[in-house]
Amino acid sequence: YGKILQTNTTLRSLALTGNHLRSGDAKDIAFGLANNTNLISLNLWNNYIGDDGATEISNALLSNKTLKNLRLGSNSIGNTGAKAFGNALLENTSLKYIGLGSNKISDVAVLAHALNTNPTLENLCLGDNEVEDTGAVAIGKALCENGECALKDLDLNWNR
Repeated sequence: YGKILQTNTTLRSLALTGNHLRSGDAKDIAFGLANNTNLISLNLWNNYIGDDGATEISNALLSNKTLKNLRLGSNSIGNTGAKAFGNALLENTSLKYIGLGSNKISDVAVLAHALNTNPTLENLCLGDNEVEDTGAVAIGKALCENGECALKDLDLNWNR
């Protein structure tokens, strides 16, 4: 998939839901994503990319300037992957939606900090994770502190 993303100039949306993709596949996708200038939506829902794959994809977001929708729910992503996405969101200004629902995320401090600085993210899905009250409070504070926050939709359903 990485070579396709790197060379294809017409593909705008790619859905690879439920294809048993692992971290190595995510690394390949990330390589193509880093150099892609056309893809707007990437759906990797219900795979097995884990923290390593999530970190690779988040690193690709540092150079990708066109992706707007990223769906990574149900991928066994934990706190390491969430932190990587939080760090990427400090610099990425194209993403409008990131779906991280149905994973194993409990520490959302870096994501909360990113909400304080990211001017474009409108929708964040963290539903069905392990976010506790302290994490929800950190996100709430980030939303209150930043008058420029673009976030319009926040999903924290089915957490602790």
